[in-house]
Amino acid sequence: MQRIFLLITGLTAIIILPVLVQASVPSSLTITELMPNPDGSDTTGEWIELLVSADSPVNLSDWSLNGMPLPDIDIEPGFVILARNAGFVRTLVPAQVPVLEHQFSLPNGGGTVSLSGANEDAFTYPQSHEGRSFELLTGECRLIAEHQTGTPGEHNSACVTPSTTVQIPSTSSDFILYISALLPYPKSGDEWTEITNLGPDQADLSGWFLRDASGRQTPLHGTAAAGEIRRINGGGITLNNDGDTIYLVSPEGMVTDVVSYSASIMGVAITTGSVSAHEEPLHKETTALETEFQGKPQQDSNSAASVYRIPRFYPSGK
Repeated sequence: MQRIFLLITGLTAIIILPVLVQASVPSSLTITELMPNPDGSDTTGEWIELLVSADSPVNLSDWSLNGMPLPDIDIEPGFVILARNAGFVRTLVPAQVPVLEHQFSLPNGGGTVSLSGANEDAFTYPQSHEGRSFELLTGECRLIAEHQTGTPGEHNSACVTPSTTVQIPSTSSDFILYISALLPYPKSGDEWTEITNLGPDQADLSGWFLRDASGRQTPLHGTAAAGEIRRINGGGITLNNDGDTIYLVSPEGMVTDVVSYSASIMGVAITTGSVSAHEEPLHKETTALETEFQGKPQQDSNSAASVYRIPRFYPSGK
C-alpha cells in the first residue's frame, strides 16, 4: 500500500528531508519508527517500532517482517518494539511498552522494511546517520523525518509544528539546489520560482522537478552552474496566492528542499533566506546553511507571508 508525503514540518529534535509516494489509509499494524544506525553496535542497538491501531489485541503471527514471521504473541493496542537485542533496547523504552527480540538487519545505507499479512505496510528510509532514527510523523502529512535521538515506544513528532532547526541538505554531488524565491501573485505575466545552486559544481537538472501541495509538477531542464540562479516561469505547478507548499524533488524521488508560505502580495516576491535575483530581496541574504528559527517562522517585513523552510524529509515508501 502506498503513502503520500506532502507537508513541511518538524520539531526541535528532528532534522528533516524526503521522497514522495502515494498514500494509504492507516493499517491495523504500522511501522512507525526505526533505528538502523544506533550508537555502538548495530547488532545490539537496532530496533523497529510498530503501532497496533486496532480496537482489540492482535496476534503478531498474522504478519511477517521482510518475509520473517513475527512472534506468536497477542499485543494490546499501542506500541510494540522489535529489537535485535531485547535486553539492551529494553533500557531505552518505557516500561509499559513490550520489547520483543526478533531477527532482522537494517542497512545503514538505506532500505525498505515491509510488513505483510493481515495488512501490508512498508517503510523506506535513505542513508542513515549514527544515533538518529527515522519516524513517521503523526497527522495527515504521511511523512517520515530523521529524528536526532529516536523515541522508541513514545509518540512521534507531529506534522504541524514549525521546525526550530533548519538545515539545507546536500545531495550526493557537490552541489546544493535550493528554492531561493517565489512570486505567487504577479502584477502581470507568469508566476515564477527561483532555484539557486549554492554548491561549488555545476548541477545537472535533468530529472529534477518542482511539486506543489496539490501534486502538480514542473520538470527542470539543462544545467545550473555553481552559484547560478535559475528562474522557472509558469509550468505545471500553481503558486496559490493564499499560501502553498513547494517541494524540490531529485531524480531519485527525494525532496531536497521544501518551502511553505501563508500569504502573498501582488507583485512582491517571497525570498527564503538565500541569494535571490530579485531586485529587492525581502530577507537578508543568508550565507550559513543553517538558520535558527527560534521556534517561529521567518516573517517578511514587506510581506504578509510567513515562510517556513523545512528540508530533509524522507518517504515511508508506502
